[in-house]
Amino acid sequence: MPAVKNLTGQKFGRLLVLCKNGSSNGRVVWDCLCECGTAVLVVSNALTSGHTKSCGCWRQERNAST
Repeated sequence: MPAVKNLTGQKFGRLLVLCKNGSSNGRVVWDCLCECGTAVLVVSNALTSGHTKSCGCWRQERNAST
């Protein structure tokens, strides 16, 4: 199994990675803080692939403006 890349301090979209929170189903989970102030847990792959970029606030803002 490859070594886990430390994502602490990196920003992915609106999410700032605060620290590693453990693992779930063999995937590393990170504590993240969104620019809106909401704390969320996100798996590594969702961050690095670009699948998850916020806590959900961005989608709500986008839908509200249409």
